[in-house]
Amino acid sequence: MHSTTKHEWCYNLNEETQMYINKIKQKISIFLFDKFFMEQTNRIIKPISMMDELYHSKPQNNVGSDNVFITPHIDGFLGWIPFMRCWRCIYCMTNPNNTTTHLPFNNEHAITLKPNTFVCHDYNRDLHWIKSGNDNLNNESRVVFKLHFYDYPSFMQPFANLFMYLNIKYNAFARSKFLNSINPYTSAQSYILSFLINSITIIGGYTELFVGIVNLAILFLIYQGVYKNRFHFHYFMEYISCYICITQTFIRIIPPGVFWRDLVIYKVLSFLFVYPKHKLLFTPSSITSFILCTSIGISQYYKNTQEIVYYQQFEEFSEFHQNKYNIIFHIFTTSICYLGIFASLQKFILNKPYHFPQLICAVYWISNKYSIPDKDVAGISTVLFTVYAIFVKKFMKKISLPQCASLFIFGILLQELSHICFNEETYLSHYRKNNNWPQTLFLHTYWILPFEIRALLNL
Repeated sequence: MHSTTKHEWCYNLNEETQMYINKIKQKISIFLFDKFFMEQTNRIIKPISMMDELYHSKPQNNVGSDNVFITPHIDGFLGWIPFMRCWRCIYCMTNPNNTTTHLPFNNEHAITLKPNTFVCHDYNRDLHWIKSGNDNLNNESRVVFKLHFYDYPSFMQPFANLFMYLNIKYNAFARSKFLNSINPYTSAQSYILSFLINSITIIGGYTELFVGIVNLAILFLIYQGVYKNRFHFHYFMEYISCYICITQTFIRIIPPGVFWRDLVIYKVLSFLFVYPKHKLLFTPSSITSFILCTSIGISQYYKNTQEIVYYQQFEEFSEFHQNKYNIIFHIFTTSICYLGIFASLQKFILNKPYHFPQLICAVYWISNKYSIPDKDVAGISTVLFTVYAIFVKKFMKKISLPQCASLFIFGILLQELSHICFNEETYLSHYRKNNNWPQTLFLHTYWILPFEIRALLNL
């Protein structure tokens, strides 16, 4: 029995226990590899034994830094590093008071572990907290193993060990400061440390819970992109709200918790930025939009996410894109098509108060988040779209609409020529005789750049 939390590094445990832990980690590793489509995305997963610990929990203890466990929080701070993930998996040994782990932005958002079951979350990105269940009359500790892994795409191999090292060092540092501040009343230093830990946890946790760090960046880009024009900002909030509802209805790769948070923040800001000046809160269009979005949001709780559709479509696409030179040339030709599209878009906003690259970055950031489950490719695509927008703004201001159309058609013709030159059948020729070819054509066109990037990364 412990009056507060207790931590033991697993590398200090006896050999028999460590062998038992290794067997558990093999099982968890296979689970993560399958669940997160690591084979399809050419990722490598490895254990981080130096972070593993045996943990005796007292979730009802809300004194000092123990309070962070029952407060929405993110364990690490390295989520800004792209392409790589560190996993923390909670493997339950005992759970006498039915403590529940809350992961509000996962599909399974409340999990009460039983002995020999586990739950995993991204150490640096996933918001979570725990809540005690039944009264623990015997005052027994909840005992769990905290086991860790990291995964990365093969092209990030040179940086993988550095990423692992940074997570180990941060975890050791955070654990040391945490233990020193469990009882904040022993010294002034412990009190200040406890206050800082809890303050950072509360501010960061509740910001992610109610707004989202990514949403803050998107909102900033849009607000600057419309040069702080409140009415134009309102329009973009409405466009985004409708877009994520439509995308979530037909593609559905985002868990309900994330969707609801995003929908609420964009709709609320839409109303707040237009109502004080224009008094348009209760127009028929705003009421209809609100009812539609709410209905779609509620329906998400009765449906599972379907990332598998994306990967099945990519698997078919990749059968017709095996030659690396064909893939590279495809990315080049698709880029030409997008330059034509973006240049034509720019023609319509030249005389409007819009900063084109910032708006493109923001719009495609949220668009890719809701349509591309492959996060590596979603990030690269967003960067590419932003680069296209910068190029168009700087070098293509005087291009005419017929020239934009010609550029787009030229890119398509080059793609067909590429298949001929590199002796690969086109994906279109494979499915055009199928009954569901319109749907496949739409998805093929919609995901063509992400598919090309993933095909290149998988070589």
